[in-house]
Amino acid sequence: SGGIGISCFDPASLSSEVIYHEYAHHITANIYFPIMIHSGSGLATIEEKAMNEGYSDYWAATMTNDSIIGDYSFRTDSFYYSPGRDLNNNRMYDKDFYYDEFDIPLKDQVHGIIYANSMIFSGALWDYRKIRISGGDDITDIDKSILLTMEQKPVSFSTFLIDLWFTDQTHGREACIA
Repeated sequence: SGGIGISCFDPASLSSEVIYHEYAHHITANIYFPIMIHSGSGLATIEEKAMNEGYSDYWAATMTNDSIIGDYSFRTDSFYYSPGRDLNNNRMYDKDFYYDEFDIPLKDQVHGIIYANSMIFSGALWDYRKIRISGGDDITDIDKSILLTMEQKPVSFSTFLIDLWFTDQTHGREACIA
Protein backbone atom coordinates (compact mmCIF):
# COMPACT_ATOMS: atom_id res chain seq x y z
CA SER A 1 0.00 0.00 0.00
CA GLY A 2 1.24 3.46 -0.93
CA GLY A 3 1.20 6.53 1.24
CA ILE A 4 -2.15 7.73 -0.07
CA GLY A 5 -3.97 4.44 0.47
CA ILE A 6 -3.94 3.14 -3.10
CA SER A 7 -3.42 -0.60 -3.03
CA CYS A 8 -4.02 -1.73 -6.58
CA PHE A 9 -3.62 -0.40 -10.10
CA ASP A 10 -5.11 -2.73 -12.68
CA PRO A 11 -4.18 -2.15 -16.31
CA ALA A 12 -6.28 0.73 -17.63
CA SER A 13 -6.28 -0.94 -21.04
CA LEU A 14 -8.71 -3.51 -19.57
CA SER A 15 -11.22 -0.87 -18.50
CA SER A 16 -13.77 0.16 -21.13
CA GLU A 17 -14.65 3.31 -19.18
CA VAL A 18 -11.01 4.45 -19.17
CA ILE A 19 -10.75 3.80 -22.92
CA TYR A 20 -14.00 5.70 -23.59
CA HIS A 21 -12.80 8.52 -21.33
CA GLU A 22 -9.51 8.89 -23.22
CA TYR A 23 -11.25 8.68 -26.60
CA ALA A 24 -13.66 11.40 -25.47
CA HIS A 25 -10.66 13.70 -24.87
CA HIS A 26 -9.92 13.32 -28.59
CA ILE A 27 -13.51 14.27 -29.49
CA THR A 28 -13.46 17.27 -27.14
CA ALA A 29 -10.11 18.42 -28.55
CA ASN A 30 -11.47 18.24 -32.10
CA ILE A 31 -14.56 20.25 -31.18
CA TYR A 32 -12.79 22.87 -29.07
CA PHE A 33 -9.35 23.19 -30.68
CA PRO A 34 -7.73 25.69 -30.41
CA ILE A 35 -10.02 27.28 -27.78
CA MET A 36 -9.58 24.67 -25.06
CA ILE A 37 -6.17 23.07 -24.96
CA HIS A 38 -5.76 19.62 -23.35
CA SER A 39 -6.03 19.56 -19.57
CA GLY A 40 -2.31 19.02 -19.14
CA SER A 41 -1.52 22.37 -20.74
CA GLY A 42 -1.08 25.52 -18.74
CA LEU A 43 -3.04 27.52 -21.34
CA ALA A 44 -6.58 26.54 -20.34
CA THR A 45 -8.30 27.90 -17.22
CA ILE A 46 -9.02 25.67 -14.23
CA GLU A 47 -12.67 25.63 -15.23
CA GLU A 48 -11.91 24.70 -18.86
CA LYS A 49 -9.65 21.88 -17.69
CA ALA A 50 -12.41 20.64 -15.37
CA MET A 51 -14.90 20.74 -18.26
CA ASN A 52 -12.51 18.75 -20.44
CA GLU A 53 -12.27 16.02 -17.80
CA GLY A 54 -15.99 16.27 -17.06
CA TYR A 55 -16.92 15.75 -20.71
CA SER A 56 -14.68 12.69 -20.88
CA ASP A 57 -16.16 11.24 -17.69
CA TYR A 58 -19.70 11.90 -18.92
CA TRP A 59 -19.17 10.20 -22.29
CA ALA A 60 -17.52 7.20 -20.64
CA ALA A 61 -20.36 6.95 -18.12
CA THR A 62 -23.07 7.22 -20.74
CA MET A 63 -21.36 4.60 -22.94
CA THR A 64 -21.19 2.13 -20.05
CA ASN A 65 -24.39 3.32 -18.33
CA ASP A 66 -22.36 3.47 -15.11
CA SER A 67 -21.83 6.68 -13.16
CA ILE A 68 -18.51 5.58 -11.66
CA ILE A 69 -15.40 6.16 -13.78
CA GLY A 70 -12.13 4.41 -13.02
CA ASP A 71 -13.38 1.99 -10.37
CA TYR A 72 -11.89 -0.96 -12.23
CA SER A 73 -8.43 0.55 -12.60
CA PHE A 74 -8.04 2.40 -9.31
CA ARG A 75 -9.06 0.62 -6.12
CA THR A 76 -8.24 1.92 -2.67
CA ASP A 77 -7.76 0.52 0.81
CA SER A 78 -8.68 3.68 2.71
CA PHE A 79 -12.12 5.08 3.54
CA TYR A 80 -10.86 8.57 2.60
CA TYR A 81 -10.76 7.73 -1.08
CA SER A 82 -13.62 6.81 -3.38
CA PRO A 83 -13.28 4.23 -6.15
CA GLY A 84 -12.72 6.50 -9.11
CA ARG A 85 -14.95 9.48 -9.83
CA ASP A 86 -18.70 9.16 -9.32
CA LEU A 87 -20.89 11.34 -11.52
CA ASN A 88 -23.86 10.54 -9.32
CA ASN A 89 -22.85 13.10 -6.71
CA ASN A 90 -24.19 16.21 -5.00
CA ARG A 91 -21.27 18.54 -5.71
CA MET A 92 -22.12 22.16 -6.41
CA TYR A 93 -20.11 24.92 -8.02
CA ASP A 94 -20.64 27.50 -5.30
CA LYS A 95 -19.42 25.26 -2.47
CA ASP A 96 -17.20 22.59 -4.07
CA PHE A 97 -15.12 24.37 -6.73
CA TYR A 98 -11.44 24.67 -5.79
CA TYR A 99 -9.20 27.44 -7.11
CA ASP A 100 -6.03 26.32 -5.38
CA GLU A 101 -4.49 22.90 -4.64
CA PHE A 102 -4.21 23.92 -0.98
CA ASP A 103 -8.00 24.27 -0.71
CA ILE A 104 -8.72 20.64 -1.51
CA PRO A 105 -9.92 18.51 1.43
CA LEU A 106 -8.27 15.14 2.07
CA LYS A 107 -11.09 13.17 0.43
CA ASP A 108 -10.38 14.91 -2.91
CA GLN A 109 -6.59 15.03 -2.79
CA VAL A 110 -6.31 11.71 -4.62
CA HIS A 111 -8.19 13.29 -7.53
CA GLY A 112 -6.33 16.61 -7.72
CA ILE A 113 -7.86 19.99 -8.39
CA ILE A 114 -8.90 19.44 -12.02
CA TYR A 115 -10.54 16.07 -11.37
CA ALA A 116 -12.22 17.21 -8.16
CA ASN A 117 -13.67 20.20 -10.02
CA SER A 118 -14.63 18.05 -13.01
CA MET A 119 -17.01 16.04 -10.82
CA ILE A 120 -19.17 19.16 -10.44
CA PHE A 121 -19.53 19.47 -14.22
CA SER A 122 -19.86 15.76 -15.03
CA GLY A 123 -22.30 15.39 -12.13
CA ALA A 124 -24.47 18.14 -13.62
CA LEU A 125 -24.39 16.41 -17.00
CA TRP A 126 -25.34 13.11 -15.33
CA ASP A 127 -28.20 14.82 -13.45
CA TYR A 128 -29.45 16.30 -16.74
CA ARG A 129 -29.36 12.81 -18.28
CA LYS A 130 -31.26 11.29 -15.35
CA ILE A 131 -33.94 14.02 -15.48
CA ARG A 132 -34.49 13.54 -19.20
CA ILE A 133 -34.55 9.74 -18.90
CA SER A 134 -37.16 10.01 -16.14
CA GLY A 135 -39.20 12.19 -18.52
CA GLY A 136 -39.14 9.43 -21.14
CA ASP A 137 -36.44 10.85 -23.41
CA ASP A 138 -34.17 8.58 -25.40
CA ILE A 139 -30.48 8.49 -24.42
CA THR A 140 -29.50 9.22 -28.03
CA ASP A 141 -31.50 12.47 -27.94
CA ILE A 142 -30.00 13.40 -24.59
CA ASP A 143 -26.47 12.84 -25.83
CA LYS A 144 -27.29 14.79 -29.01
CA SER A 145 -28.32 17.79 -26.88
CA ILE A 146 -25.04 17.64 -24.97
CA LEU A 147 -22.97 17.23 -28.14
CA LEU A 148 -24.78 20.11 -29.88
CA THR A 149 -24.09 22.23 -26.81
CA MET A 150 -20.42 21.26 -26.87
CA GLU A 151 -20.28 22.40 -30.50
CA GLN A 152 -21.17 25.91 -29.30
CA LYS A 153 -17.84 25.80 -27.45
CA PRO A 154 -18.85 27.08 -24.00
CA VAL A 155 -15.77 27.69 -21.83
CA SER A 156 -17.37 27.84 -18.39
CA PHE A 157 -19.91 25.83 -16.42
CA SER A 158 -22.37 28.73 -16.56
CA THR A 159 -22.07 29.30 -20.31
CA PHE A 160 -22.56 25.56 -20.88
CA LEU A 161 -25.78 25.72 -18.84
CA ILE A 162 -27.06 28.67 -20.86
CA ASP A 163 -26.07 27.05 -24.15
CA LEU A 164 -27.75 23.77 -23.14
CA TRP A 165 -30.94 25.66 -22.35
CA PHE A 166 -30.83 27.31 -25.80
CA THR A 167 -30.07 23.96 -27.45
CA ASP A 168 -33.11 22.40 -25.81
CA GLN A 169 -35.29 25.39 -26.81
CA THR A 170 -34.01 25.37 -30.40
CA HIS A 171 -34.70 21.68 -30.83
CA GLY A 172 -38.31 21.98 -29.74
CA ARG A 173 -38.18 20.48 -26.32
CA GLU A 174 -39.18 22.04 -23.08
CA ALA A 175 -36.05 22.87 -21.10
CA CYS A 176 -35.54 20.70 -18.03
CA ILE A 177 -32.98 23.02 -16.48
CA ALA A 178 -34.13 24.77 -13.33
